[in-house]
Amino acid sequence: MDHEWQTLLNNARVRLQSYHSGRFCYGWSFDAHGRKFKVFFASSIDKAAVGERFHIEANDSSRMLMADATLVAVKGSTGSFELISAVREAPPCESRRILVEIEASLSFGQDKHDALIVDISDNGMGILTSAELEKKAYVTIGATLVRKDYILVGKVVYCRERPQGRWLYRSGLYIPGLNSLIDPLDGDIDIALLP
Repeated sequence: MDHEWQTLLNNARVRLQSYHSGRFCYGWSFDAHGRKFKVFFASSIDKAAVGERFHIEANDSSRMLMADATLVAVKGSTGSFELISAVREAPPCESRRILVEIEASLSFGQDKHDALIVDISDNGMGILTSAELEKKAYVTIGATLVRKDYILVGKVVYCRERPQGRWLYRSGLYIPGLNSLIDPLDGDIDIALLP
């Protein structure tokens, strides 16, 4: 897996989340050697973040790899990172997966919660929640996607606890037929939708 991670990190769109602040940042990775790599950010990164632990997700058109890394140096819009955990692969995805950051509302039973959509694929989405979701349960998620309001019903495929932050759980929802939504998000357009 480390060789695949290194190959992917030599030119991948990445999303990082600080365990300290919970803040998301996006960029492109390059210059991966061993457990070290660099990320070019769309905007400059604060030098005060040096030493912080980040969760990083890197994806290509068919899969997503995840790990934890420490920011070891900052120069302008480039951050140097070092892996501090094992690399793991997100559940297999036989379709495109686009990284996003979209606020949403989630309902299951009588419960209503805030959620954050973090990726969308042809057949579902990854979400972050503060509440644990039961595997195989059906949930309703409402969000504005591509400037339209949607209410979608999805089946929870997995729900995993996260180490820290506002969002305590990451879940995968199976929602077939999202390819019509993902087409406008594909390519670099989704970067324009991010804060």
